[in-house]
Amino acid sequence: MSRSRALLLLSGLGLIAAGGPAAAGAFPPAVERLRAYVRLDTSNPPGNEIRGALYLKELLARGGVASEIFEPEPGRANLYARLRGTGSAPGLVLHHHIDVVPASAAGWLRPPFAAVVFNDLVLHGRGVLDTKGLGIAQLEAFLALKRSGRAPARDVVFLATADEERGGRLGVSAVYEKRPAWLAGVGEVLGEGRTSRRSSTRPVVRHRGAAEGGALAASRSGRGRARGVRGRVGDRPRAWPGPPRDSPR
Repeated sequence: MSRSRALLLLSGLGLIAAGGPAAAGAFPPAVERLRAYVRLDTSNPPGNEIRGALYLKELLARGGVASEIFEPEPGRANLYARLRGTGSAPGLVLHHHIDVVPASAAGWLRPPFAAVVFNDLVLHGRGVLDTKGLGIAQLEAFLALKRSGRAPARDVVFLATADEERGGRLGVSAVYEKRPAWLAGVGEVLGEGRTSRRSSTRPVVRHRGAAEGGALAASRSGRGRARGVRGRVGDRPRAWPGPPRDSPR
C-alpha cells in the first residue's frame, strides 16, 4: 500500500482529524467499522463471504436500512440494499466485493487480519484496499444519504458481492442471472475500477494485469509475472530503497 493511497483512504474515512492524527484508541466510528470488517477472514478460496454480509447487514439495520442476502451456494453471500430516489435519473450502484486474496502471516508486519493501525495513521490488513476500505467508505455515504432524509434524483444501491477474486461466478454473475431486480433501473456502477494508468517507478516483481505502451516488461491478463523488473531496478540503485526482494501480494 503506498503512503499516498493510504492517506487518501483514511482521510476519506475520517481517520485524519483537522488537528492532526487521532490519538490511539480514539479512531472515528467509520475506521473502527473498517477494522472490524477486515478482521473477518473472507479469504477466497474458500470464501465465507456470509461473515462479511451479515456484518454489513447489521450496520445497515442500525442505520434503518433493510437489506437482502443471496447465497448461490452455502456461505457464498451477496448483499443488497436500495435507497429510493425520485426516478428522474438512472440508478447508481455502489459496489465492492467481500472476498479477499488469501494471506498468511509470512511477509506481513502484523497478522493480516489483525487490522492494526500504525502510527495512528495507516491501517494495515488484508482487504483494506481490495476492497473492504472502499466498501465501508461507500456504506458511510449510503447511510449519510439515508440520514439526510433527502430523495436523490436516482435510486442508490449498495451492493456487496462474493467471489471476485476467483472470477465472480458466485458474485456479480449470480446476481445478474438470479437477482435481476437488484439491478433494475440501474444506469451506472461505481466500483473498484482502476486507480492508475501509469506504471509505478517502484514496481513489484510479480503482479496481475496487462502491460501496455512502453512497458519495461511483458505480462498477460490473469496470473502473470513482470519479467526483467529486477534487472531494471538493479540499473537504478539510487532510486530504489534497498536491494530488490520478493513481496507478498
